[in-house]
Amino acid sequence: MVEKKKIRLGAAAREFNVGQSTIVEFLQKKGHPIDDSGNAKLTDEMYEILVKNFGMKRFRLILVLF
Repeated sequence: MVEKKKIRLGAAAREFNVGQSTIVEFLQKKGHPIDDSGNAKLTDEMYEILVKNFGMKRFRLILVLF
């Protein structure tokens, strides 16, 4: 069985162009406990939630730039 590479909190914050504290607060409100360290690993479920919420903002920004 192949395991997916876990994404770290700091990398996700850079990818979605939001602060780490913003992601931590958002995930905690959704019921997902997470450490506020930039090295904390996100589960696949946490990452999918972030894509659904913050990914659209990123998509809109790309559309504006082009």
